[in-house]
Amino acid sequence: MKQALRPFPKQNWKFNRAIRAEFRRRGFFAEPGHYLKDHTWIEHEGRWHVFFIRGVEVGAFTGTRDRWVGHASTVDFIQWKIHTPVPMNGAPSIIRCGRLFYLYANQKADDPNAPGICLATSPDLERWTAHEKYPVYFPNPKLYGRPGIQHCRDYHVMPFEGGYLMLFAEITKDALGCVGAIRSKNLLDWEDLGPIFKLDKPGWGHAQWERVGYGIPESPFLLEKDGRWHLLITDNLHTRTYRLWSDHPLKGWSWKRSAFFHGAPTGWDWAGEPRMDPSAAAGVSAAYELFETQFGWLVSYYFYDPVEKKSVLRVEPVAWRDGHPFIQPRWKHWPNKKPGGVI
Repeated sequence: MKQALRPFPKQNWKFNRAIRAEFRRRGFFAEPGHYLKDHTWIEHEGRWHVFFIRGVEVGAFTGTRDRWVGHASTVDFIQWKIHTPVPMNGAPSIIRCGRLFYLYANQKADDPNAPGICLATSPDLERWTAHEKYPVYFPNPKLYGRPGIQHCRDYHVMPFEGGYLMLFAEITKDALGCVGAIRSKNLLDWEDLGPIFKLDKPGWGHAQWERVGYGIPESPFLLEKDGRWHLLITDNLHTRTYRLWSDHPLKGWSWKRSAFFHGAPTGWDWAGEPRMDPSAAAGVSAAYELFETQFGWLVSYYFYDPVEKKSVLRVEPVAWRDGHPFIQPRWKHWPNKKPGGVI
């Protein structure tokens, strides 16, 4: 039987320069002076653009403040170009329709307390205009317990059944953390579908699966591949990400078909073998997104980098086996050996 690779010792992360240099060169992005969290991707004219929560530390421990939606792009996931940020705050999600790009976030930068989903559009990903309809959606109080910016957040918009589907993190009237869903034909007028996934017990308790104790399932991400739907959600108490799978995008989500989904953000917790094992789960990493590129399938997430001392972006290759995605510890067929970084 092939022996699984053992995790690296923790001290290697800080003291092994070779490991650190390679880790930073491929699929690593950090904006100088800012942390990075939830993000969204779109390809345009040969470049992959990422929009993200961009913020600064303003106090001890959890004292942070968003400073607009950050924007960077890359051709090869080695070298990155920083673009002008978008005057919006919160976790963004982007989609293209015709000649326009639609970017959704929590709020306008000049209106920090307004609840609901706001929208800005652009013809080129550089010039953004806030849409006159504001908000484009406000949580239905008949479905959700505390509609507001602190709950209706972390959007994911995607094509769906001839129109569009959007997911968000919310809480029900019964105080259950949930993933809410809405759909639209024009990206402006949205119809409620209600929660598509609920936690098993009220927030701050424990659900059926061991070590699941979050109040809200954050950063929902939905993907269909080969007839199977995959829902990624992040535990907002323990900062771990779970993947659930179902035969239908709007129902059938259960902990009985779920697994930890993790990368190698700290450099020593990769087990080496593709397996769904809770004991191999990583630490502080969140907001996972899966997407297909010219380099194959990739996964991105943010994690706390102990050297940068802030949250940064990591991108890694993914291999699909028996209908399930597994994060790979190494890139294959890398296009060149140029150093990574911001250009």
